[in-house]
Amino acid sequence: MNKSEYVFNYLYVWPYLKSTNSALCNSQETSQAEFEIDEVSLKAMATQLNSVGLYRDDTGQYKADDMISIYSIHRLEILHHETSSYFECSDRSKISFDHHEGLFRALSILKTIADTFFYALVELFGDLKVFYTQAAEEFFVKHQIRIQSKFEKREELINVITFFWSMKSLLEKTASILFKLQEQHKRKFSSYRFFNSPSETLETIANPCILKLTEDDKIGMHLLGPFFT
Repeated sequence: MNKSEYVFNYLYVWPYLKSTNSALCNSQETSQAEFEIDEVSLKAMATQLNSVGLYRDDTGQYKADDMISIYSIHRLEILHHETSSYFECSDRSKISFDHHEGLFRALSILKTIADTFFYALVELFGDLKVFYTQAAEEFFVKHQIRIQSKFEKREELINVITFFWSMKSLLEKTASILFKLQEQHKRKFSSYRFFNSPSETLETIANPCILKLTEDDKIGMHLLGPFFT
């Protein structure tokens, strides 16, 4: 485990996220939640690259260690996760690089949602949250959940269960807002068939700058810290 990121994911990340996804599937609005693992290409990033004519193949886009998306809502991603190397690895540059990369992944997801439901209200879109989780050193989500690999620390499992149950509730709220955005968009899309559509839509308002970070960018990034952005 102290030498392999895959083993870290297999033992301490994927089981919890898979359980979270299974719990989501028991809810009506998130019954079609989908969990994917192991270098998953971000569909939202491919969509953004396509929109500017830059998409060629998956090598030019962001990938995540795992992803939860809602299949029934255009397979939109609502959570993406990155594990920063093996268990207890303290490579500050890698950890900070992954954190910044996660920011741009989240921006591409939000932009894709805005482009998909461009007639929806800005106020409702402002309530939307998509989630990025990161496992680094011995933590799942920085300084929030300490991963205990020793059996004698098993009583702390309750904290982990509480954390992921809270995450499940947050993801349900995100899915609920996505359904509302979809309904708003459909209603207005129908009405604008007979009237001029507004010049300013969610698509034009939500227009962040999305960068593709490379490995060269992580040089010195540990000096910025994960919360620089």
